[in-house]
Amino acid sequence: MVVPDGPLTSLPLSVLVRSPYTGKGKPEWLAEKYALTTLPSVSSLRALRFLAQKAGPGTDPFAGFGNPVLKGDPSDRRGISIVTIFSKGDKADPNALRRMPALPETEDELKAIARSLGAGEETIYLKERATETQVKLLDLSKTNVVAFATHGLIAGKLWGLAEPGLVLTPPMHATRIECQAVLLDASWDNRTPAV
Repeated sequence: MVVPDGPLTSLPLSVLVRSPYTGKGKPEWLAEKYALTTLPSVSSLRALRFLAQKAGPGTDPFAGFGNPVLKGDPSDRRGISIVTIFSKGDKADPNALRRMPALPETEDELKAIARSLGAGEETIYLKERATETQVKLLDLSKTNVVAFATHGLIAGKLWGLAEPGLVLTPPMHATRIECQAVLLDASWDNRTPAV
């Protein structure tokens, strides 16, 4: 379990190599030897354990969100131009987000997770159903596993947002008031502007 701080919050620790790599052969990835869990703080572990004991086991095995409606070439995974997404003030440009690479393989990923947990396909929210509105309408307090299979945006890399976000199906028009959004703020705080 790791609690990264500052610039380390942007570094996916599981993709670090375990030993010096010369460029020959396959690198030894840290994730192949260790299962890593990233926590926001040490105290969050205690809080999560307390809440889990208080709530008891969930009644719903799974809820999964993925394969958002995006029009970009699925094979183009070199990265995206974040600057263009927030070129119109504090709301994301839905048209710019729609140009991000599509993620069709995430549908199979979520279906496999649901099957392994004994959940039905009705617990999977794909394409037009993979929206922030849908996430917020569901009571996820009784759900054992919640999975997001989509693009993740790194904290501090987006102008106007200091928190990481998840790309969901973009709405037709981004507004401050409308609940449906394309980025799910990591804090789920309704005071942050909808994008």
